[in-house]
Amino acid sequence: MNTAELANHLEEALREIPLLDAHTHLDAAHLSARGLDDILLYHMVISDLYSAGCPNGARLNEMPSLEESHSRLEQAIPYLPRIQNTSCSWMVRIILKDLYGWTEPVTAANWRKLDGLIRERAGKAWAVQTLDRAGIQRTCTELWRGRNGECEELLQYSWSGPSSRAANGASSIRIVRAGTHLDCLSPRAAHPVTLGARPDVPRPSAHSRMCMTASITTALSLPTTGFSTRPSIFPPTSIIARLAMRR
Repeated sequence: MNTAELANHLEEALREIPLLDAHTHLDAAHLSARGLDDILLYHMVISDLYSAGCPNGARLNEMPSLEESHSRLEQAIPYLPRIQNTSCSWMVRIILKDLYGWTEPVTAANWRKLDGLIRERAGKAWAVQTLDRAGIQRTCTELWRGRNGECEELLQYSWSGPSSRAANGASSIRIVRAGTHLDCLSPRAAHPVTLGARPDVPRPSAHSRMCMTASITTALSLPTTGFSTRPSIFPPTSIIARLAMRR
């Protein structure tokens, strides 16, 4: 077997392995990109654009209007040539080429055509097709993005922290699974980062953390060993328990 044959053999074998995407922010309300802004104005790309001189470095709203999306695109596109050497720009080019067949530089003259192409394909069917092409059987996202289980066949959930749940109007952290729920912590304001020392935060006792871990494990029906028939990204219960004991 020569090198080329070996490479093909390995690629074919790798394609047969079911993949579990352990970290995403997919939202059941819009599983795929809704327009060019969802790709080109991803928050890490915005950071690159802002550092390159783009006047607006703010994130887009979770549900931006068409006017906001187009206004921000028009503002950002002139600065794209300044970030073409970055990994984020490389990532954007791969997405546009592999998913939408777009290989031209994005310019003020053609971005509306590309935006229209992306909007035409937006929807659950396109997302399912994309996941199938990538060999991804299930992806993990924040619990609140499940939108009452609209895409249970695709999504697995992680527990959002108090600050992120507070931002969504929750009165308590609640894990809902198979008709059970667990109220854990009251939300508090998000901690400032890179702005001095972090404030002291009251921590539950080791015994309380163990009880909480056991309750969460039960509520989520976590497998204790290996993979169940429904693929899971969660570690065995014993590992979760040890992590909960750490201060």
